[in-house]
Amino acid sequence: MIHLGLLQVTCPTEMTVKSRALAAIGTISPGRALQANSMVLAYFLPRKNAGSSSREGILRHALTVKPKFRLRVIWLLFYSSLSLAVPGDGKDQALEVIFARGEARQIISQFHWKIPRALLLPVEGRSTWEKENLMCQEYRIEGETLRPGLRGIPFRYTFFPGAATLEKDPVTFVFERYLGANAGEITLKVRLVDCHGTVLSNRLQAVHIPTNPEPRNPAADAGRHLTYPLITHAIRILPMDRNLKTGEVPVEAITTGEGIVEVRFLLDRREVGRVSKLPFRLVLNLRGGPRKHDLEVSALDETGMVLARDRTTLNSGPNNFSVRLIEPVESRTYEGGIRAHAVVDVPIQGRLDHLDFYLNDEKAATLFQKPWVVPLLLPEGAGPFHVRAVGFLADGTQAEDLVLFNTPGFIDHVEVHQVELWVSVFDVRGRSVPGLKAQDFQVFEDGVSREIRSCTRAGNLPVNLIILTDISRSMTLSIPSVTKNARKMIHSLIGEGDRAALMVFQDHPRILVPFTNDQVYLKGGLVRIPLEARSGKPRGSGIYDSVTYALHYFGGIKGRRALIVFTDAFDNRSEYGLAEMTHFAKQAGVRIYVVAEPHRKIPTVLPDLTRETGGEYFVVPRPALIGSVLRRIQEELRTQYLIRYESGAEVRGGDCLPIAVKLRTGNAKIKTRRYYCP
Repeated sequence: MIHLGLLQVTCPTEMTVKSRALAAIGTISPGRALQANSMVLAYFLPRKNAGSSSREGILRHALTVKPKFRLRVIWLLFYSSLSLAVPGDGKDQALEVIFARGEARQIISQFHWKIPRALLLPVEGRSTWEKENLMCQEYRIEGETLRPGLRGIPFRYTFFPGAATLEKDPVTFVFERYLGANAGEITLKVRLVDCHGTVLSNRLQAVHIPTNPEPRNPAADAGRHLTYPLITHAIRILPMDRNLKTGEVPVEAITTGEGIVEVRFLLDRREVGRVSKLPFRLVLNLRGGPRKHDLEVSALDETGMVLARDRTTLNSGPNNFSVRLIEPVESRTYEGGIRAHAVVDVPIQGRLDHLDFYLNDEKAATLFQKPWVVPLLLPEGAGPFHVRAVGFLADGTQAEDLVLFNTPGFIDHVEVHQVELWVSVFDVRGRSVPGLKAQDFQVFEDGVSREIRSCTRAGNLPVNLIILTDISRSMTLSIPSVTKNARKMIHSLIGEGDRAALMVFQDHPRILVPFTNDQVYLKGGLVRIPLEARSGKPRGSGIYDSVTYALHYFGGIKGRRALIVFTDAFDNRSEYGLAEMTHFAKQAGVRIYVVAEPHRKIPTVLPDLTRETGGEYFVVPRPALIGSVLRRIQEELRTQYLIRYESGAEVRGGDCLPIAVKLRTGNAKIKTRRYYCP
């Protein structure tokens, strides 16, 4: 491997090649030296362009001025690669390791890497300008763990040590790795890199993993390891599949730490049971049909004090992205340091890019792989403190969680919900009304007027669309027109940032194409719909189950969402009833459009359902009319207003609040959802 060092050096033009090479090497920071085998690429500028012959002038010019003058490029090849060597043999930078048993018998290793402060902040001989512009505020640790005969497991961290940390000597970097459940020998390869890409230290160290790690003594560790806790108490809800859950649902939690005697289960803030022996498992009874439920588990000691807590949302959907902190525990008191531990739920089609940890709004570390754990020192003072974890998907989507601790006495929670309403406004002729502002609207929640925080024209904001097609025998004649016009709609509506999914159903729903903005993929899925309709035996129609499933598939997706259903509106196979489907639709907040063929058994709830979600129910007596209906839907989606307001009520038990949007003047028609369910 060849690393290339790029230096800009100001020299007199009459200097020889050898003199220029020595000048290039002379600009390396004091206390560091180039290894013997190295390659240097040096740009040389005439001295008159530097502004100063001093090192400060050279560095200022190198960092602020692009080389636009007569450059002379000299390659100096010394056989191998470039790296910055660290003085000494690095023995004083060895990593100290402590171990503990975590959940599922995992062996947790916490590495303490003590780096001399002078290596991080080589201030001796630096000018004031250099100190202000070249000192790093972040440091990167890169490495891998290797077991004999196995492929190495890479890891990477970025740390942002504050001024208080950098004042200590040595400066300690702490990170954790999970090494499996088996004892043995591993090799740790690790290096420390500063913000300029300079390698400050390299380590290759053998680590012996004990069979049974000794229980840690927090009091002893506090003095020995600068109060970085290895592990205290934790509880975590075991992952469940993301299918829609109703009826009896088993849930299980696992715990770590000594002194946990009981686990308490809360469903929608109401206690539903306690378990005092392993396994900590409970069967929940999710009554009332499909809906979202808040589940919380708490680990208790013999006095009933909460030692650890975890929470999740059931039926949040397969595309839900969430971050939740299970350590530290809210309202608990900690001394010296904490272990921030996050659990991340990633959408089925998503990829987590990194996770940022903040302590009191100051970024402390960025993690790029599991475990999502970072030990943190607490600042001086009694608090209160808060830790925040922010996750980022590869597409830029964010999710976060915050925990407040070391608080004086009891802290009451006040949840503020910002509600988004996608509003369509039409005049008496059915044309969209442009140019409206926030002051033109009024929003009423449960009969109470609410202040509008913002009102913007949706314009080209992303659209998330599901096309759900009934392929039962009664829809055979309409399917060709459905696919033809849906193809045109996808071509004109789905652009960069928009996404669509295709589903079909008879007695149960199936996904043909998951969410994507790839038009080739979507159009290929439309070609499959007639084939799906002709294959297999007739099995009836389950529209209520299929609509519920499609709404559940929207779970976790934010922004503009619409469901278009092509059906004859007849149901004879669904397990869920009309009331259950309607309530779940209110919770989902998705605009529903139904394009239906005339049928003698049309249930009146479908027109009502579409109106309550801000959509519309269209009856098309002839398949040829489907195209005009889809064009109308497309125009409606592109001319919406986005209104945001803060909800003022706290609702428990899955109840929903009625919403009304009105214009202060005029008699225009307004379409938006009529309920908000926190």
